[in-house]
Amino acid sequence: AGSNNNADWDKAGGGGYSGGNHAYDAGQGGGGGSFYATTISNAIVYGSGSAPNIGHGMVKIGPPGSFNISSNTEDSGSTPDGTTVQFSNCNKTGADGPSQSNCDSYYNGTDLAGDVTVSSGMQIWTVPTSGTYYFEVSGAQGGSQNSSYYGGYGAKITGQINLNAGQQLLISIGQKGSDDGDSPGGGGGTVVALGNSYTSADPLFVAGGGGGRSQNGSANYSQINGQSGTSGGNSSGAGNAGTNGNGASYQGHGNNSGGGAGFFTGSGSSTATSGNHARGFRQGYRGSTMAGPYGGFGGDRAPNLAD
Repeated sequence: AGSNNNADWDKAGGGGYSGGNHAYDAGQGGGGGSFYATTISNAIVYGSGSAPNIGHGMVKIGPPGSFNISSNTEDSGSTPDGTTVQFSNCNKTGADGPSQSNCDSYYNGTDLAGDVTVSSGMQIWTVPTSGTYYFEVSGAQGGSQNSSYYGGYGAKITGQINLNAGQQLLISIGQKGSDDGDSPGGGGGTVVALGNSYTSADPLFVAGGGGGRSQNGSANYSQINGQSGTSGGNSSGAGNAGTNGNGASYQGHGNNSGGGAGFFTGSGSSTATSGNHARGFRQGYRGSTMAGPYGGFGGDRAPNLAD
């Protein structure tokens, strides 16, 4: 989501498992939906009114005891009981995800150095040893008008799963929606999927991104934040929020914000892999670029504007 030149006060929806709806003058952008697979145990979703994540999304992975998965904070912190690895946006912002060089530079000197392959802005990581892994997965915050009218927070999911050495995870880190004095962008959803291709990888975790927010329209953060359920949020916006892993109903155009992308389809339930609308995970995840500023990678943007 992003802004336009027409003082329309448009706000874009957040990306996620299902996309949040967009808003014109009234209302705010809805947050993206969240999801975890049936193979995840001890899962907890912090979304809707309790969504905690500020800024870009992130993924933290570690063995049992490596961090406190019951802590509902932005950064639960590591303990000496294990070594965690933390995936980030590699300092990339905007509608596109990071490049290989972005992540090589960012992870240099960390436990992830040389272990991450970037493909279409998504990060591929190979499981080093078999065992039970703990995850903390957070979506990105939506764009803000200013510090008083701040974008929806990203949802966070924690849980654990048994993985085998050699399996590959495809990780897409949601990027924060663009701040704007008129029409803030939607935050990107963060995805951890099993496999190495976005066209076929199976979702394990999807943490919804927050919707954009401006001063015009009432604030209902239980709908603006990344959602605890799988459907996108609707904060008195326009069009329909996404359901069942699909994008919100409206793609937007040069003067209007769009809804967030989902896992299986982009905004407008599009399966197109090109164009300026917000694309779903299956189409390669990309924030909308119909108008500037743009939605975060995995979100959508607002006019002049991921999932």
